[in-house]
Amino acid sequence: MDGSPLPRMTPELREKWRKRSDAAFERMFGNKSQAELVTFTEREDMAVLIAKELAAFLLEEHLAQDPLVEPDQEKPPACPKCQQPGQRAMKAKEKRPDRQVTTRAGEVRLERERWKCGKCRILFFRLSSWHSNLIPLPSYSEFSAC
Repeated sequence: MDGSPLPRMTPELREKWRKRSDAAFERMFGNKSQAELVTFTEREDMAVLIAKELAAFLLEEHLAQDPLVEPDQEKPPACPKCQQPGQRAMKAKEKRPDRQVTTRAGEVRLERERWKCGKCRILFFRLSSWHSNLIPLPSYSEFSAC
């Protein structure tokens, strides 16, 4: 990790998790599912599908609480090309851009504040070092087309 504070575990988040996991359990063990889950492969496929959906939920919620979603103006992220401090490229109250990324857990939505580099004339997004282990990141030139 890069020293960023950990996401908060709130009662609302825990309740969202409980509802998701209860629904997943019902999908696997509920009476309605038993007729569809006869063979070992059908059972395995359902278990893997549910596990991926739960993993994607956890990852998306964790990413949404990351402090780097909206970095501090006092410590702006560096341009990925020249390493100079970036400048905010978004207006106050503007909706943060989001994108779908494919992870090992499946598709997740990722939101980040947009930054710009005056020297390189590119737009970029700040990501912490631990994200690079989870998400295949495109090069900075792919971000510049935003």
